[in-house]
Amino acid sequence: TTTTTTTTTTSSSNSNTSTTTSNSNTQYRDLGDISPFKEVTEIIELSEFHPTLQNNNDADLLLNDEDVISPEVRFQLHHFVSSIAQMYQDVPFHNLEHASHVTMSAAKLMNRIVTPDCFPSSSSSSKSSSSKSSSSEKDNNDNNNNDIPTRRGSITAKRVSWVGTDVVVLDESQVDDVEHSNEELSNTTPKSRESEDELVDDNDDNDDNDDDELNAYQNRVSTNAMLCPHWRRDERNRIDTVPTIEEIMSWEFDILVYKEDVLVEIVESLLDHYKCYERFGIQHEVMRSFIYKMRSHHPIIDYHNWYHAAGTMHASFLFLTLGGADQLLEASDIFALLVGALAHDVFHTGQNNEYHVKINSGLAKQYQNEHVLENHSITKSLEILQDDDGADILAGIETEEEKEYIKEYFRLVILSTDPANHGKLSDQLTQRVNRQEEYNNRSSSSSSSSSSNNKNNTSPPPIFDKFKKEDRILVGEMIVHAADISAPAHSNPQVVRDWCQRICSEFRRQASMEREAGLTVTPYMDGLTSEVQVMKLQVDFCTFMVLPLFQLIAMVLPRAAIYEQNCRRNIGDYKQLIREASKRNSI
Repeated sequence: TTTTTTTTTTSSSNSNTSTTTSNSNTQYRDLGDISPFKEVTEIIELSEFHPTLQNNNDADLLLNDEDVISPEVRFQLHHFVSSIAQMYQDVPFHNLEHASHVTMSAAKLMNRIVTPDCFPSSSSSSKSSSSKSSSSEKDNNDNNNNDIPTRRGSITAKRVSWVGTDVVVLDESQVDDVEHSNEELSNTTPKSRESEDELVDDNDDNDDNDDDELNAYQNRVSTNAMLCPHWRRDERNRIDTVPTIEEIMSWEFDILVYKEDVLVEIVESLLDHYKCYERFGIQHEVMRSFIYKMRSHHPIIDYHNWYHAAGTMHASFLFLTLGGADQLLEASDIFALLVGALAHDVFHTGQNNEYHVKINSGLAKQYQNEHVLENHSITKSLEILQDDDGADILAGIETEEEKEYIKEYFRLVILSTDPANHGKLSDQLTQRVNRQEEYNNRSSSSSSSSSSNNKNNTSPPPIFDKFKKEDRILVGEMIVHAADISAPAHSNPQVVRDWCQRICSEFRRQASMEREAGLTVTPYMDGLTSEVQVMKLQVDFCTFMVLPLFQLIAMVLPRAAIYEQNCRRNIGDYKQLIREASKRNSI
């Protein structure tokens, strides 16, 4: 609380009323039953907000905006506004865009009517821009996509840490690559906010000439979305025709080209393919109500939105159908898996778990820093099922035992999407592959030494045993986690870069929030100010995390090997683009 010689502020923590009295007998509105946030109270009690200073020309009483509003308070306000934004539903008019318009209009009026001319402008303070130190490239890693070896049979896996995430590399030579990547990212010089937002975009100067519809679209997707703008496809051209199940059941299917309403129909088609409605006694209107709730509780942000939810469910569906994983699961597993894939990021905040832990957010406290966002998605999803409003898709299940099993499976596949579980899951798959290979080697040796007993030879045990609960759970965890990070392994390069642009926009936003709050910026999220930096990050992410997982999956689900092939090709494409950009810069 700030007090001046002309204003006295009183605030009581025992009541929900905040009253300010001045020499002019001006009094703030009684807040009644509304308890203002502490950080908001601190802001409105600053001298700049007092009406008695409107005509005061004493500059000593006025503080620069950046000196008064500390990074911590500024961050709290940002977090408060973000929480409010997530409460808005995706309706035609009374949505977040409308709220933003009203807020900005009010701010403009306040600047004209309330704020005196003598107030210092925060925009006048200049910020120094620090240049990002350039890192040397390793030529021997940029040859082509064939420098990533394909492994079959017995494999040697090594668990290492890449940017704080446990990953498993299947080639010893890649250990040095991971260490080099970590060193490169940790040496990144933080950018100032001004330099970070100065992205190279040749079209920015022509915004005034664009049509109103395009301007509205660009404003809606946010400033950060203009990172690599030509990678982001125009959402105004999305299709409103519902695809057939034959079209959906394709590795080339692109969920981003359809309108949001169509995604509801697609989700229903995936469930109907496995006869979930009949098998679990679900009324169509109940399932649709649940799906609409899933849709409305996904935030309108660049990546972790309704499209990512439906996309993860669709990729899981492809693993089940085209990949053949449905032969390893029971009907209850498939149902829980598909619904879990749809709900795995519901109520997402747009930042990762580490961010919530660093700021000690309410969610981090609630879940004791353990799988923060995943546990929140599980909790909120189960609350939707328990609410008596016609969205309980488990109500028709006859036995409590099966209902509890589905909930458990649902919970475990969502927890598998936490990157912190990536190393453990990869280890489990590696052990399964090696166990079968060891059996094959022993069987081959025994067969050659006693060829006369061929009739006693037995088939090797399956990698996954459908009759074992733990095996079926591992299959579900593998599928949903792989589906969650499958975007870099799509067959269409345009789709790959569209998703890439979206996730990197969220990374830049989190880096900016961390910087404003005075926190250590997550290394791999910092410095994403050019296409080359984005592509280098994608090469590392695909090489150290995505590709090894899909290599393992290709060994246990050979019909899904296309993901591994696509990932290799996309890594090669990125490397080629990086080399071309380096040549242009050297001319």
